[in-house]
Amino acid sequence: QDRLQTYRTANADLRRQILDGLEVNPPSAEDVEAAFLQGPRAIDVEWFASAKDLEKLFVSLDQGTDSQALNIMAVNSGLKPTVKEKWAYVGFKGGSEPGVLNFTWLLKDETGTRHLLVLSWSNPVANVDEEKLLLLAERILLLPR
Repeated sequence: QDRLQTYRTANADLRRQILDGLEVNPPSAEDVEAAFLQGPRAIDVEWFASAKDLEKLFVSLDQGTDSQALNIMAVNSGLKPTVKEKWAYVGFKGGSEPGVLNFTWLLKDETGTRHLLVLSWSNPVANVDEEKLLLLAERILLLPR
C-alpha cells in the first residue's frame, strides 16, 4: 500500500524506478489476488488511454500495410451475431479490471466507410456491469447509419 501511495504522487522517473523494483521486490500473492478479486483498487493509476488515443491507434492499424492486426481483432467481435452481421468488418479490443471496462470497435460498413465506437466505464468503488455496457454498445451499433 505504501508503494502505491508513493507511485500516485511520484514523477515519471520515480514511477519507472518503482515499476523496475517490482522485479526485485514483487507484490505478494495476496496483494495480486486482492487487486483482481476484491473490487476496484487503484484505477486512478492504471488507465491512461483516452477515446482519442484509441481512435488514433485503430485508424493507424486500419491504414497500415500489414493486415495481420486487423485479422486478429476480427477473431472476437464481442458482439452478438445479429449485430455483427450488420457490418462488413468488425474489429474489437476490450480491456477490463475491477472497476474499469473498455470496449473499442473498428467497424466498416458496406461502402468501406470506417466507424469507431469507444465505450469506457469506470467506478473507483464498485465493479461495473459488463453486460449493461455491452447491451448499450449493441443498441448503438444497430442504429441506422
